Amino acid sequence: MYIDGNTLVTDDGLARLAESLTKNTKLAHLSFKDCTLFTDDGLGHLLEVIRMHNTIIQLIEFTDSNYSQKLGASLKHEVVLNKAI
Repeated sequence: MYIDGNTLVTDDGLARLAESLTKNTKLAHLSFKDCTLFTDDGLGHLLEVIRMHNTIIQLIEFTDSNYSQKLGASLKHEVVLNKAI
């Protein structure tokens, strides 16, 4: 799913997306490049879901933004682990 440049990708938007991904069985690629309105809070919701619930996502793309680089690296690492399953 490509939502690049979408102004709805905020912390709340990522939290809602993360919640919907807890039951995901089909979506394997998620891209939200050039979305600059989210912070560590939104990315943290997505990380928790991918770490604990979703093993389907195998590729995630996002542009450096207003979040911690460590958090972004952790999210990408979890996605790599999904590929190994």
